[in-house]
Amino acid sequence: IPKFCLPLNEKQTILEWHVEKMLKVCDIVKISTRKSWIPIVNQMDLPPEAVLYEIEPSTMSDALLKMMVNPNSKYIIGMPDTYMAGSDGEFYKQLAWSDADVALSAFECHDDLKGRVGQINFNDDGTVIDALDKVEGCNYSYMWGAMAIQNVYLDEELPNPGIQIMDWVQDGKVVKAIKAKGSYLDVGTVAGLKLLYKTLDAEN
Repeated sequence: IPKFCLPLNEKQTILEWHVEKMLKVCDIVKISTRKSWIPIVNQMDLPPEAVLYEIEPSTMSDALLKMMVNPNSKYIIGMPDTYMAGSDGEFYKQLAWSDADVALSAFECHDDLKGRVGQINFNDDGTVIDALDKVEGCNYSYMWGAMAIQNVYLDEELPNPGIQIMDWVQDGKVVKAIKAKGSYLDVGTVAGLKLLYKTLDAEN
């Protein structure tokens, strides 16, 4: 099954968790998915403010551009195949409140994730000084797990917007990292899935 369908409890999937948290700060939540998964999403108890977009497999950046219709708006980007243990979603509020052109939710990067995610290095005031996307051997202590963007260009040819972080920095955009509460869990592997349910058991 799609990772976003994994249950966190008897009432809520990972996708529903993200939608609930995002709607505390967003007017609308746009969900991109492929045609074959639409019946699964339609069975979820999603509010009317969550709008489904049928977008067949493409790059993450291409899918985002298809949904970002207002260039003057601020967009918060979450990834529904992840779960932030020990967080009540306040990282989305932090992104919404930031006035940076690009704001990144910075989570401590566990050793088993280093080299497999987008990692960032930043100053004491949060100013991002370097960003590497899935670079083996990268030892930066933080990774980004969600993003807010405004007043920036998104390249649809790139796999994901994280690859553009340093381009935005070099273009003079204000790019800030905001330390987030909780632990970032990638549930795309068996090990990550086991850790998710071990963590949920501990939380409950």
